[in-house]
Amino acid sequence: MRPFLGTISLLIVCFVSCRKFDENAPVIGSVKINETTGEDLTASAGSANIFGFNLTDDENLKQLRLELNTLTGVHAHESGQGEDAHPFLFINQGSLDTLIVANVSGSEANKELLIQISDTTAGGWEMDVDVLDEAGNLKSESFEFQIFNPFIPQITFGNLSPQPTTDGRFDIAVNQSLMFDIGVFANETLSEVVYNVVKGSSSASNAIALTSNTYIASGVTLTDFTESGTYEVTISAETISGRRAEFYATVVAQ
Repeated sequence: MRPFLGTISLLIVCFVSCRKFDENAPVIGSVKINETTGEDLTASAGSANIFGFNLTDDENLKQLRLELNTLTGVHAHESGQGEDAHPFLFINQGSLDTLIVANVSGSEANKELLIQISDTTAGGWEMDVDVLDEAGNLKSESFEFQIFNPFIPQITFGNLSPQPTTDGRFDIAVNQSLMFDIGVFANETLSEVVYNVVKGSSSASNAIALTSNTYIASGVTLTDFTESGTYEVTISAETISGRRAEFYATVVAQ
């Protein structure tokens, strides 16, 4: 019996010492929203969106954690076709801060999560993706995406004077005007367009009441830069149901 017991002990020691432990984190192979991927990740407001994830692990996956957060409230605007490049930034509308935890299994999983986005939400968001395997290894990555919303007013700009700087602001002289063309289009009646210029605790505002779906103005002139310093210019449009779009730009007068 002694030689037999010795053989068993040797096998147990060998099994424990030779066992391969999983120290490799899972891999997030791809992320898509509906049919968009990469830098073009785009969700649609007013509908359910499919967030898809391809996940792999050398052993077994366990859990997927998805968190959606607004991107500091201001997201760079991509100039539309036929629109002049401009430094105006789109200010996020609505909310989508969401946390979802889902179980996954196997060495590969294609997980889809259905997320409803309201028709008042728009702008730039970030998704934080955490993937955990059975051994406790964690992989974390962040991805930016946009929410396209055709229900809020669409604002375009053109014929900017002066031209913006390469780092995205307007540099002007004191008492110099800022001029531009603007077009606002909505699926329902617009209630107002508001131009607002703020410097510190001082502000100047001009609200234009509207009763149509379209507002087009050429040579809009802002003249409130009467002293040196940094100004914040916001331009907003709102519909009769409260759907809103707002843009922001920095003006430096010196």
